[in-house]
Amino acid sequence: NHKRSLSHLWSEQLLVSNNPQFERLVLFWHNHFVVGFDGSYERSHAFAKHLLNIRKNAKGNLRDFLKNILLDPGMISYLNNDENSIGNINENLGREFLELFTLGEGNYSENDVKNLSKILAGHSINPIVLDYEFLQLAASSKSWIVLGKKIKTLDEFIDLVLNNPKFSELIIQKFYKEYVSLEEPSETSMDFLKYNFHKSNFEIASLLRSILELPEFWSNQNRLSLVKSPVDIFIGTARTLESTGEARD
Repeated sequence: NHKRSLSHLWSEQLLVSNNPQFERLVLFWHNHFVVGFDGSYERSHAFAKHLLNIRKNAKGNLRDFLKNILLDPGMISYLNNDENSIGNINENLGREFLELFTLGEGNYSENDVKNLSKILAGHSINPIVLDYEFLQLAASSKSWIVLGKKIKTLDEFIDLVLNNPKFSELIIQKFYKEYVSLEEPSETSMDFLKYNFHKSNFEIASLLRSILELPEFWSNQNRLSLVKSPVDIFIGTARTLESTGEARD
C-alpha cells in the first residue's frame, strides 16, 4: 500500500507539474542513484526520504547532492551500509558509489573500495524511525588511502572525487545521452562542458544550461534520435491530451 501510494503521488506530480523539465531531472537522478524497494528493502519511510532527497537536490549543487546521497536512509538500507562496521566491513555502498555513481568501472582499485568502505563504516540508520544515524562504535577513527590520498572524512572523499577528471566525464556523458544523443560527445564539446561545470563549482543547473547551448543539441541530425522511456510516453501523452483516459461521470 505504501509503495502504491508513493507511485501514485509521483505520477500525479508528473502529470500536473508546471515545470516538466525539473521532473525530467528528478527522473534522471532517480535512475542514476538507484534505490530498490522490493524484497527485503521494503522500508517505505526510508524510500520516501530517498525520493524527497532526489527532488531536493535534482537541480542544486552536486557536491551537496553526493554528501546527501551517502547519508540517505534509502541508499544506506538498499546497499546494506547499516550492516557496515569497522569490525565487519560491507563494501556494497563503497563499490557502487565508485563504479556507478561517480568514477565508472576501471577508474579505481579494490583497495580504494575497501578503504572507502572503512570510512563509510558507522554511517547507518535508526532501525525504528529509519532516519540517518551515525554509530560511533561502528566507525573507524583512522585515516585511509583512497584514490592515492590519505583521508578520514566523507567531505574529504567527496572533494577528492569531484576533482577526479573521470567523475565529470561520467556525469557529462550521461547528461549528453539524456538530452542530446546516444553518441559520445566530441572532444570540443566535452572540454566545453567540463570547463563550465568546474567553473560553476558543480552546479547541476549550470551543466544543464551548457548542454542546451551545444550546437549538437539544436542539430537536425539529432532530432528524434533519442528513444523515449515508458514514463516519457505515458506521461507525455497524458499531458499532451490533457487526459489520463480515466472515465468521468
